[in-house]
Formats: sequence, structure tokens, C-alpha cells
Amino acid sequence: DDMAARKKFEEEQRLDEYANSERRRDWLKDRLILQLGMGSRYPFMGETGMGMGFGVGAEYITRWHVGAYASFGFLPKGTDNEFDDWSLEGGTGYKVGINYYLFPKNPLHLGISASYGTVYFDHDIIPDDKDMRALISVNGFQFDALIAYMTNEWYYLQFSIGMYYAPDLGKDPESNPSFRESADSRTSAEITYTSRVVNKDGMDKTGIVFGIAIGYALPEFFPDDTEKR
Repeated sequence: DDMAARKKFEEEQRLDEYANSERRRDWLKDRLILQLGMGSRYPFMGETGMGMGFGVGAEYITRWHVGAYASFGFLPKGTDNEFDDWSLEGGTGYKVGINYYLFPKNPLHLGISASYGTVYFDHDIIPDDKDMRALISVNGFQFDALIAYMTNEWYYLQFSIGMYYAPDLGKDPESNPSFRESADSRTSAEITYTSRVVNKDGMDKTGIVFGIAIGYALPEFFPDDTEKR
């Protein structure tokens, strides 16, 4: 009986050491994260006003370290930097994407992300009758590099930097949302177009974007016996 009890104690001690071993930790597996952020992933960046949207998001990281995420955010109404009597229209946007993370046993996780949604905005250079410059937002694809901090604790932090690509901004002026038919078209023999934004060449179809987020990481959803221990 003493030998059996000692063997059981030694086995339990071994299992405890295994369960607590930092080398076998996988802090990414089966985690749901609720996020609050600003910048390109929550959900867009732009040229005028604050330059960044603010939003909320949710991400679920599977045991294969592939995560699906979605975010929804808004751009608050602002005041024109040059003319105090003019206002900048606010708006909303969204983004959905897939992430893949590396270094599951390290608190700092490097990741890559591909997403689709609202990627960029600017404001019409000509205000409307209410002295408001209309929001011009475009959808497109975005690719990011991620640095995330997450352990078995509840807190989560993420930095991202990447590039967006908006197909509509690469189209001919008649189909490009950052161009309008010019006033000269009424007297000209052919239709001409002019930029709706400050940049005379219209909005850029590609660009560098970045963002930051904090979050609440729920405990592992499907722990195995070792994780429970």
C-alpha cells in the first residue's frame, strides 16, 4: 500500500510539473478575444480629420493558430483644419479577415493577416449646402504584419502595420469614387473629370496603414486534461 501510494504521489507530482511547464504552454489555442482599437483594422484610416477610425472587434484563434476576426467602427464628425465653418462628415465601416500567429509558447506572438472591408477614406474638397465635406470611403483588401502580446492572463495588446489595396481607386475616372465630372464638361466637346479630394490625382489605390488594439482574452475554450490540471 505504501509503494502504491508513493507511486501515485510521484505520478501526480510529474503531472503537476508537466502541467506547469512553460515549455509546453500554448497561449494561442482556442482563445476568444474581445477588442477595442483604432487605426486600420478598426476599421480604417484616412487622409482628413482625425485620420483614424475607432471601433470594436472580436477574434477567435483556433488550436491551429489560425484566427478569424471581424471589426466594426466609426469615424466621428469633425471640423475642417483650414476652414472652421466647414465640417467633415462622419461614417462607419467594417472589416473581416483571417490571421495566422507564430510563437505560441512565447508571450509575444508574430502574425500575418489578410482582410477585406473598409480600408481608406477622404473627404470631398467641395462642401455641400450645409458646409459639410462629404465622406468618401472605399472597400478593398488589406495585408498586415501583427505583433500581439497574450499569455494565459486576460489582457491582450496588438500592434499592426500593413498595406491596403482598393480596386475602385485604380479604375478610370468615370468609375473612380474619388473623381467627379468637371464643370468644364458642360462647355467642352468631351466629358472631363476632376478630383474630388485635395490630391489632384485622386485617392491612392495603395498605401501604408497601421493600428493598435487592446482586448480581453477569455480563457481557453476547450482545455485538455493537462490544461485543466
